[in-house]
Amino acid sequence: MPITSKGLSNLSISEEYNGSTNNIDEFDLNSEETEILKVLTRPMSARELVKFSRRPSTDSFRRNVLLPLLNKNLIERTIPNKPSSPKQKYRRKE
Repeated sequence: MPITSKGLSNLSISEEYNGSTNNIDEFDLNSEETEILKVLTRPMSARELVKFSRRPSTDSFRRNVLLPLLNKNLIERTIPNKPSSPKQKYRRKE
């Protein structure tokens, strides 16, 4: 999948979820997403996070775990204007 100025092309973040993120029970999370939220106690890169996942690759992890969590407004990028930055990390949204 080609990388563009918006990060991975064909994958966008929706503004669908804008409510409070304090109660994650209100979101339909799978066990993998829940586990990532538990270990995300500090900003971490996708490579660090994929170690806690069952995904075989970072690309699969980004597509199937990170992007849904971003779409649900539960996590955020530490460098929001540069989604494909090699220094990009993710943190839980307060």
